[in-house]
Amino acid sequence: MTQAHTCPKCGAPLQQLVKGACPHCHAVIDKVLASEVIIDARGPIWRVLLLGAGGKPKKVIALVQSAFGRSALDAKTLVEAVRPGMPQVLVDGITGRDAITHFQSFMKVGAEVRTEHRHGADWRAGATTETIKR
Repeated sequence: MTQAHTCPKCGAPLQQLVKGACPHCHAVIDKVLASEVIIDARGPIWRVLLLGAGGKPKKVIALVQSAFGRSALDAKTLVEAVRPGMPQVLVDGITGRDAITHFQSFMKVGAEVRTEHRHGADWRAGATTETIKR
């Protein structure tokens, strides 16, 4: 059962956030509460990039296969195509919640990954393992 959350400022129910704020009063929601609410109401504008396979490329290849239904050869080709400054798109056109789920899964197997969201014609970085390592 999903727990209902309310805005600490106006008391409105929080079913989704718009740019990290309450859609009713626009109060910025703290990260703890925000992590339990739908990440974003902007829709499927997210993608996940593979920056590197880390020390366990076989685990990353296996995860690419299972997470996205790719063949072993396709997954291996994608992982091996990553070069410094040339990341590979793992998945595109997904919601923020799905992007974070994939990000966490790949991070657990040691891959270097980044989420990005569309902003007009550009892409803006979201979560990245580069930040977490620092």
